Amino acid sequence: SEPEQSLRAICDLAKQAGLYDDCIPHYPFILGAQPVRLVDLAAFYASIANEGFRPAPYVLEAIEQGGRSVYRRNPAPPTPINAVDRVAFFQMKSLLQGVLQRGTARQLRDLSPYVGGKTGTTDGENDAWFVGFTNEVTIAVWVGYDNATGKRRTLGGGFTGGKIALPIFEDIVQAAWRDY
Repeated sequence: SEPEQSLRAICDLAKQAGLYDDCIPHYPFILGAQPVRLVDLAAFYASIANEGFRPAPYVLEAIEQGGRSVYRRNPAPPTPINAVDRVAFFQMKSLLQGVLQRGTARQLRDLSPYVGGKTGTTDGENDAWFVGFTNEVTIAVWVGYDNATGKRRTLGGGFTGGKIALPIFEDIVQAAWRDY
């Protein structure tokens, strides 16, 4: 009964953190076998950067047409993720900074005191990503082929998150620091 309770507790945390609306409590889910929207994954990593406070994710800040505002995001305050204490979030933040110091994103090790994140690659190198954060911004980069047709297509041998998504992240975070 304990493993099942643990899986249910992890699912409850994943739902409270906004990763999933519905969570399937099976062991492969812990390793990322359940699909997640990129915007929800970015919000979760932002929660780690914020040590337990989840910001409301958004994709568009504003839309203007002909110099007039058509849409402007209405910011919502961050909400606490109470299922885990802030110390655990701080530890996770430190671990994810280690991914840049000595892990799969070590090509950006000079940023490690200021940036944390995680690379990812699916089986067969069909999808690659990097989700990284600073104290001010979280950026999620996904590279892959749209498989709306149902056909999976590989990016090619050696095309991992660290190889193709990480350099895109670096350009974006450097621009964010430079411009904002």
